[in-house]
Amino acid sequence: VRPPVLQDQRLQVIIRNEGNARQQGVGYLEDGTPIIVEDARHLIGQTAEVVVTRLHQTQTGRLVFATLAPGG
Repeated sequence: VRPPVLQDQRLQVIIRNEGNARQQGVGYLEDGTPIIVEDARHLIGQTAEVVVTRLHQTQTGRLVFATLAPGG
């Protein structure tokens, strides 16, 4: 069962990898869902507070897009 994630929700994620574009960092929810965080590449290995901006459903699962939380 996937935990619900909503737009504008704040989450704490560990940035684990670099993304494909725009200095993205990638973290993961407990169920393995990737969270793509804009401008977070410099935070790889650190925990960051993020705000969900968009949810995208694909054939293989879902992607969560986020930005760094102000002051987070």
